Amino acid sequence: MSISRTISIFIFAGSVLMMSMSANAGGFKFTPEICKKMGLGKNWYCGEAGTDKGTKEGAAKEILESGIEPEEKAELLNQLWKTQRKRAVITGKRHDIENALETQAIIAKKGVEFARNAQKIADSDPRYSVAASNYKSDTEDAIKEAEQAQALNAGRDRYVLVMIYSKECPSCQRQLPEVLKFSNKWQYKNLGVAVTEEFFEGLDSSIFDDSIVSDEAIKSIPTLLLLDSVTEEKIFLSKGITRVGEMESKMAKIIKERG
Repeated sequence: MSISRTISIFIFAGSVLMMSMSANAGGFKFTPEICKKMGLGKNWYCGEAGTDKGTKEGAAKEILESGIEPEEKAELLNQLWKTQRKRAVITGKRHDIENALETQAIIAKKGVEFARNAQKIADSDPRYSVAASNYKSDTEDAIKEAEQAQALNAGRDRYVLVMIYSKECPSCQRQLPEVLKFSNKWQYKNLGVAVTEEFFEGLDSSIFDDSIVSDEAIKSIPTLLLLDSVTEEKIFLSKGITRVGEMESKMAKIIKERG
């Protein structure tokens, strides 16, 4: 397995929804073997009591702050995150999604720390000089992606994604699924502003406003904007068909710049 692949898996495990289910998907519970091995009591929800530990806010932080060995912490974090993710996929509840994202963010942060520390060693030790340049590129890409995810997670409660469209517009029809994919992936609210009185289905909300086309920010449709709920500003994002990856990159840049 390549270095890039290894780092990507470590940092971004939380971005891939593996739909395999288990009997524990309804709530998190450590196995009896793990409970015995690590000396975890009822506060860690071993045994029958407290099987909803995986939905408890801060569970990942408790694991990191515990006195168990690093390897065991990694195993527990991975088990916790898998269960939280499965639960969030099935329930669709914001609380469950936020718990899974919290654990994902902690794993991503530790992955970035590892990548940066490993790069320092690769840069300073001649034994790794042959692989240093490739490794540096891999780690920089991984760090960039982790920072992008961090920005997008931080902006979800502040920004709303807006799509200016006409239901009869072919490009708008192709843009709609990209907007929905982004919103579902990052849990962003979306709003449609239609230039005719016909609305797309699937958006959180749509309004009719044919005067929007005279706005200086709207050069063509579809156009994507961000609404800043704090400053009450509208921010141009893109025009024409914009794929999810491009939306992520542009939005993360805006969010980081605006603080």
